[in-house]
Order: sequence, then C-alpha cells, then structure tokens
Amino acid sequence: MGQPIVDHVVDKLFGKRQPEVMVGIDSIFDLVYDMLASTITLRRGDSCMIMGPRSAGKTLMVSKVLEKLNSNYSDDFLTIKLNGTIHADDKQAVRAIARQIDEATNNQEADKLEKPSMAVTMQNFLTLFEQANFSETNYKSVVFIIEDIDQFTSAGKQTLLYNLLDLSQSSVIGVAVVGLSCRMNAAELLEKRVRSRFSQRLYNLPKPKSRQDFVSRCASLLQVDPSVQIDGAQEWNTKITRLMDQDGLGDVVSEVYYTSKDLRYFGTRVGPYLQGKNHKDLCAEWFIDSVISKLNVPSSTDTLLPSLSELEWALLLCSARASTRYSIDSVNLVLAQTEYYAMAQALSIERSSVTGVGYRVWSAKAIRLAWERLQQLELLVPTGTAQSGQEDLKMLRPETGLQELRGFLPPNHPLFSWTRL
Repeated sequence: MGQPIVDHVVDKLFGKRQPEVMVGIDSIFDLVYDMLASTITLRRGDSCMIMGPRSAGKTLMVSKVLEKLNSNYSDDFLTIKLNGTIHADDKQAVRAIARQIDEATNNQEADKLEKPSMAVTMQNFLTLFEQANFSETNYKSVVFIIEDIDQFTSAGKQTLLYNLLDLSQSSVIGVAVVGLSCRMNAAELLEKRVRSRFSQRLYNLPKPKSRQDFVSRCASLLQVDPSVQIDGAQEWNTKITRLMDQDGLGDVVSEVYYTSKDLRYFGTRVGPYLQGKNHKDLCAEWFIDSVISKLNVPSSTDTLLPSLSELEWALLLCSARASTRYSIDSVNLVLAQTEYYAMAQALSIERSSVTGVGYRVWSAKAIRLAWERLQQLELLVPTGTAQSGQEDLKMLRPETGLQELRGFLPPNHPLFSWTRL
C-alpha cells in the first residue's frame, strides 16, 4: 500500500519522469512554444537561443515544449537533436542530422541522406531543403534543438550553424533552430555572417532568485502531478507543502539553495530516503535522516582543499571569481589566468607599498601545471569536449563556489581578500 505515490515521486526526483508543472519558467515556455508552433503551422522559419546555468531547466523546458507540440501537431514536424558536447565537430553533427532524418522517414538504402562521403552527405542534406516546395504537403517542418550550441562556435568557419540558420530564413517548409547554452555570451560568439542570420531572440533562464522560488520548484518535484490519479495524492501534497518549512526537509532545501540551487542534486539527496516507504507514513524524520547522513560524511572537498599549494588556491579562487563575476557556470584557463594576473599584480603593488617586497606572480608554465592538477583532483570538472590544440579554451566548472571557498581560508591567509569580488 502506498507505493504508487512514492514510486511516482522518486521517478521525478531521479529524472525518470518529467514534472508536469513548470514552476518559474512559464513565460519563456510560452514564448518558445508560440515560436515553434508558428514554424509548424505557418512554415515560418525562426531561431532563438536559451541561455542559463546548468540545472536551470533549459533542457526540461524544451522537452516539455516538444511534448506539447507533439500532442497538437505530431504529424506535421520533425525534431532533430544535436549536442555540441557529443557531436564534437561539424562532420559528426551533419552525419547525426542525416541519420535522424533517415530514421524518421524510413528511407531505403538507396535514398538515405547519409553516405560514406562527408561532402555527399552534406550536399544531400542541403538539397533536401532546397528542393522543397511550399505547395507540397508531404514535407514536414523541421525543428533543430542544439544543446551546448557554444561548442560549435569554436569550429573554424561555423559552417554548420551558418547553414542551419540560413535554412531557417530561406527554406519554404519551415525550419526552426533552438540553441541551448550555459554561456551568457553565446550569441556574441557567432561570426558576423552567422549572427546576421540569427533572429536575435535571446531568452535567459536563470536559477531561482529567491529561496521561496526554489521551495516552489522542490515542492513540484515532491508532489504528485495534477493529472495523476492516485488515492491519497491530495493528502500527500498537503503534507509536502507543510514539511517544506520544517526541520529536515526545510534544512535540505536551504542547504541545496545556498550552495548550488541544483534541483538534480536535491533529487539525489532526498530520493533515497523515500524509496520503499509508505506514503501514509510521510513525516519530517524521513528527511532529518538525509541531513544527518550528509553531516556525518566528509566531502572530498574538505579533504582536498587543505592540500593545495598557494598557486592552486589562487587559480581555484580566480575560477570561482570569474564564474561569479560573469554569471557563468564554467571558465577556461584563459579567463582564470587573466583574473589571476589582475589580482596578483594588484596584491603585489599593495604589498610593495607597505613592505617594499611585492607578491610573486607565477609563470604561464607553472600556472598551466597547477591548472592541470586542479582537474586531476576534480576541483575543476569538464563541461564539454575540448578540440585538439584548444586545451586553454576547455570549459571547466569550479566544484566549489566563492563563498564556500571563503570558509576554508583563515582571515590571515594572503589570498583571503580574493574571496570577495
């Protein structure tokens, strides 16, 4: 008894089931849906870019938009999905496009778009759209969803993005391009000729700006969706609302909000303590166990940070500073090194005026070695695939925020002032 409710909620917490209620992002959802609906029904090409930090809900929102479009226009459009992290270059991406079109249209071997030759595959793909006629009804509109679109901007001439955006303007069958990126300056990375074909629709999807907003999003994960008919669902939802501000669950919500604001992390914290339980026994003690277990297990960060050299500390702090300053989730060596030189030179001038001895500014080679060690210790985690010869541009996410790092440094540490912007 009671398992259906708990199983339903646990599936949502672990990402196996998408929540029906989109808390806090309804307005952007409507804008993206209306744009794609116009592409499908009116064959009006368009494009947009959705930006925001990881775990802000970009992919989830687009998935819900596609779900609604499929329920209304399932036979009228085709969805092609690309990922800049998986499809590392234009060649892989073009083959992925051709393969998805072949699978969706059940093309026979002779008619397949994908061929051994890359040039032929590309030509087949472009010809398919160029030959389409507005009066023909057997052509479907096409929606391109490109996750981590910024990864494609590092390619030489951004040929793929240029061709896709050009199709969104010129093809008569209706082509829409939706790009997702964690970089707030993703649109600025587009070349001039590519940007000229972009519609300039930019949507920012930030993480929750207040604790109450985050509480609402967490509650939507823990509550039974409105369309699901299960005995006891209303009682469960009422209890969850009450527990959100009590000891236990409220503590977990606060911890996640003030550290990462990551709903996926919230799910992994709470989910294991719901599995196998009866919904009638729901109480604060379930979640208090989660808080206690977290307190009893030292994190790897607690162990690793004391072992860092001063240069490694400096780079980690500069990565977190750049991440906070520019409201981005990930940084590269170039960005961190620029921040380091600015901070180190300022500290050197300050010390020199007082003691006559400046602060040592390390060489680029030493900085690179320290940067590599931070990666080995997983204090900087890759967010994408770096291409050959571009290690300096490889995007990495600091695992610890600036405020958290502040708690690991004593006030008399030479770099303590770096923990504040």
